Amino acid sequence: MASVKQASVNEEQVAPESLTVRVFGNTAIAIGVIAVKETKSGKSTVHRERFIDTWIYKNGSWVCIATDATPMIHAGLRD
Repeated sequence: MASVKQASVNEEQVAPESLTVRVFGNTAIAIGVIAVKETKSGKSTVHRERFIDTWIYKNGSWVCIATDATPMIHAGLRD
């Protein structure tokens, strides 16, 4: 909860490292890994997150209706 409340984080860059998309009719699921560069309390850091996005095709364009990202923490290490 403390990391959610922290207001001194500034995301500077989000870059995809991997992406897989599966389409089921007018619904698509995108899963992958992103690298997030941010400044937290004046210190620049980079961390990786796994993500999943749910998209629907509506009125001629794809619309993201849900997204989730989970930080990847290596064994024995914490952000």
